Amino acid sequence: MKLHFLLLATLLLAPSAQQATGVKSVEARDILERMGTDFDAPRLGVPRPIQAKTVARDLAAGTEAELDAVAEKRRRTAASAKLESILRGQLRLEAAAPGNAKWLRVSEDGALTASLDAAGQARLDELLACMRAFDKLVMIEARYIELPKAAARKLGIDATSTLATIEERDILLESLMSEDADMLSSPKVLMLPLQQASLYVGDTVNYVEDWSVHKVETGGAEVLDPRIMEVRLGMSLVARAVPLPADKLSLSLEIGRATITKPMRTSRVQLGSREVEVALPEISNRRVQIELTVAPKATTLLPIPSEGDRMLLVFVTADVVPESK
Repeated sequence: MKLHFLLLATLLLAPSAQQATGVKSVEARDILERMGTDFDAPRLGVPRPIQAKTVARDLAAGTEAELDAVAEKRRRTAASAKLESILRGQLRLEAAAPGNAKWLRVSEDGALTASLDAAGQARLDELLACMRAFDKLVMIEARYIELPKAAARKLGIDATSTLATIEERDILLESLMSEDADMLSSPKVLMLPLQQASLYVGDTVNYVEDWSVHKVETGGAEVLDPRIMEVRLGMSLVARAVPLPADKLSLSLEIGRATITKPMRTSRVQLGSREVEVALPEISNRRVQIELTVAPKATTLLPIPSEGDRMLLVFVTADVVPESK
């Protein structure tokens, strides 16, 4: 009797289990159209040779219209991949693969197909509705503050944290200023929802990394040709904001800082009959990545690891503003 009961229970549960996950297709072209071109911050702390810069478009590959079509196709391809990644992250799905019961894909033309259970489908509908209803812009403000590590410990700043209001942020900033802190910069960026934007504050340093010797055919005279390098230093912030239900924002942040030890070390080398000087720069490159969910006007504190007795603390404040501003 017990065996028969178990078999009957299995048969009764089987249909609902099979219906638990279903394939759903929806149109997301309108969301892709709202996703502007992503903007990356310049690569910091990576030396590269100085090359001639060109601004003219290469029309050998096609007409102006054809090049614009190629650029738009690349944008749509990148946007569909990013939207797919965002939705998978919010739904806690792995990348689509054979054997996965739950998956989600977004094609270049905006066709969204997903295999989800009832709860996942409801969450997907909620996310898409929120993205469509969001009619504002996102303002990201970054405040870069350098302060003594002892002051950070005194104020209990040792890990990433969040301040809920502007008032809390301003009170902490005032406390930091009284502890020998320096406000290095406070840039802002206004961006579309789902779009990646970047902030960069810094400069470029040029130096001679190496030399080569060329002999002139006539007379055999030696000509020294320096290899000049450039490296971007300073601070960068790459941010993406995704509107979520309950008036929340999902933020993806990447903070970078690159510094160089000054004065730069140099070394003299012998090239033929001449002695030349080359630079041996010591570059420090730090990077922090974080994803979090916040309410508008909330501030995230990001301590950036550093050497010495001072550290960099980045305040990132997110807010929403009407498109007319």
